[in-house]
Amino acid sequence: MSHNDKLHYNNTPEIIKNFRETWGPALVARDEATEETLAIADKKIKGLDDEISELKACRSSKWNERKKWEQWKNKLRALRSPIRKLPDELLSEILQHQDNLIYSHYESHSDIFRKAPMTVVASQVCFRWRKLVEGSPILWSKLTVDISMLAWSNGLAVPNFEDTIRRFLNRSGRHPLDLSLTLNLPPLYTNTNTNAGGIPGLFLLAEQAYRWKSFKYVGEQSVWADEALAKKLDFPLLMELDWEAACDIPEAIEREAFNRFVRHSPRLYSIRVNFISELPLSISVLNLDSLITSQSDLKGVLDNFPSLKSLDIRFYGEEDSEEPLEQQQMCVSWPNITSLSITHAFRQGASLKVIFTFFSFPCLRELIVDHSKCEWPTEAFKSFISSSGCRIQSLVLGGEMYLELSDEDLFRTLQCVPELSSLQLHVPDDYNPYSLPSHRPFSAYLLEKLTLNGKNPDSDIIANLENLSITNVGGEFDDHAAITMVQSRWSRPGRLRTIKSFTLKFAYREIDPRTMNMYNALQILDGEGLKVVVYSEVPSKGRKQARKEVLV
Repeated sequence: MSHNDKLHYNNTPEIIKNFRETWGPALVARDEATEETLAIADKKIKGLDDEISELKACRSSKWNERKKWEQWKNKLRALRSPIRKLPDELLSEILQHQDNLIYSHYESHSDIFRKAPMTVVASQVCFRWRKLVEGSPILWSKLTVDISMLAWSNGLAVPNFEDTIRRFLNRSGRHPLDLSLTLNLPPLYTNTNTNAGGIPGLFLLAEQAYRWKSFKYVGEQSVWADEALAKKLDFPLLMELDWEAACDIPEAIEREAFNRFVRHSPRLYSIRVNFISELPLSISVLNLDSLITSQSDLKGVLDNFPSLKSLDIRFYGEEDSEEPLEQQQMCVSWPNITSLSITHAFRQGASLKVIFTFFSFPCLRELIVDHSKCEWPTEAFKSFISSSGCRIQSLVLGGEMYLELSDEDLFRTLQCVPELSSLQLHVPDDYNPYSLPSHRPFSAYLLEKLTLNGKNPDSDIIANLENLSITNVGGEFDDHAAITMVQSRWSRPGRLRTIKSFTLKFAYREIDPRTMNMYNALQILDGEGLKVVVYSEVPSKGRKQARKEVLV
């Protein structure tokens, strides 16, 4: 501020006072001095406004510069991320385990965004990942396609759906394809139309059928009767077929569609098929290694496929009869079967007893039994192990049968399989504790029997157990006995540790702080190398999923 400006500024009170005291003609004489003072004030205000604008611009510039440095710092920090140390081969192996979900439709009009396939997402992470993904056809060769004609008719189609499929097919080059296809058609379309040309993306996939290595199909079968589509069905590389038809279609239609695939798949060795009570004879010529079926004639299956190593039988329907017991005259041995899985849904009767009584599997290593309503035939199982001479290494017992299995019967069963290395006792994933006929608590008696005796090793059962998974449903549970059992199998002075993992699930049990503190002993073993998982699922009112409490 200049001297004159200060003078005018300091005289401002006097000027105002004179204005107030002056009136009439004398006021005109003072007008010139006033105008000069106002001009000086306007000039100074404008000057200050300019300085403020410059300071704001400078502040904004500094903030922008700071943000750039912050972003640059974050990028430099990202360069130090541990994942950047992974070689391309290992990173590619990890990305291969991601599912590429390609949807043809939105769930609703409010669902404006569907997640992009994981391979596409990975290609957008950084330059290195994009170069790796675009140069790896194997990452584009695994597709899970979901097509819903009903959603398309309701205006919920996803734009560029077919372009996405083309992109994957082009990027995958000539690499064999692993394809999972779900097709949802309206009932009117299924009953009146066999033209597959109107189904988006279907012909694009069929044109690459010569590259299919594995194929899983869920949906209607009538579309495969389309002649134009049938001409493209040639599968020289197809090895695994998972066929799940709609339950409400005639079986003859499904068998014919299924046959179309089998006839053109010379290398097929693994089949999973549901809702066909009798497998087509055309597949008996195949050299199958693995089969999942609902066919109840076990002997017929084994006769048709003598090379089978893995058999999964899933029974559906009403009660069994005792007829197989009367028809079977002698025990039949099948030396190639190494894995046998038996699932019974909505049935009860003598099926397990029939299998254990009249069939022998000398090379059986894995047995999985999941029954809805059936008593475990302990004596028949004991005779089965004795007559087969098999050495079962993995045993899984589940379903309501497991819930009703007594500890005494379970103990006698485990005595029959001394070389067992993996034991899993569980309930179905979708179980409802309020509808279960009974609870399945593990008693202290059973836990004591599973505890290794260092002084008398001959009395131990399944001493070489490596993996143990237990589900305890309701009732009381001896936590101390369970901890002692695990410790006895981990801390074996002078002997090799065999146990590698222990999983304990409490179904609908509230965990108090005292119990959580008890399991700190297993937390220590987890730090020493034993994989321990202990958790509880507790129902919550108003929530669909149970609340999960993790102890270890």
